[in-house]
Amino acid sequence: MYFQIRTKTIINLAYVVTEEESELISGAKDNFKLLINILESCLERPDHHSKRFGFWAEECIEILNMLAANDANKVSINMLLFVLCFGLRFLKLV
Repeated sequence: MYFQIRTKTIINLAYVVTEEESELISGAKDNFKLLINILESCLERPDHHSKRFGFWAEECIEILNMLAANDANKVSINMLLFVLCFGLRFLKLV
């Protein structure tokens, strides 16, 4: 529950904070993981909407893109997305 509230707060900040202020929301790796888990949940459905979390895949990508304005966030998000993509491809091979 704590991470969901914190993640929703970071989502709101992503829409409010300018690119110059983006360092204010850096280092929230656990929240990035939750956002990517939400994205993964979206991508599992044909309509790309996660009923569990109430987000569309497009929204998740837009939020992650805004958060990636900070270089430290960019590295963390790219690493987590790489793991997600590799994991999805691996599961399709099995």
